Amino acid sequence: MGRSGWSRYADGTLSVLAGTEHHVGRTGTWRTNDRARYCRTLNDGDRNPGEDTLHERCFDAVVKDRAFQFFDADGLMQFDTLME
Repeated sequence: MGRSGWSRYADGTLSVLAGTEHHVGRTGTWRTNDRARYCRTLNDGDRNPGEDTLHERCFDAVVKDRAFQFFDADGLMQFDTLME
């Protein structure tokens, strides 16, 4: 997918902007759970192999200055980003 921008909104929705024109490539929802983990579901992704249903993915977030790193339940970093 290349470089993309993630926009999160107070109502719990999100958009993933892609390309030089920043068109909406994906949409979904986000929340923080009762363990203070960042959780999200993307409407066109996050399927388990062989399944048609979407599932929520949750991550522990580590923040330092503008840098955010997101770790899965096994402690493996899944992605990182810079806040602009």
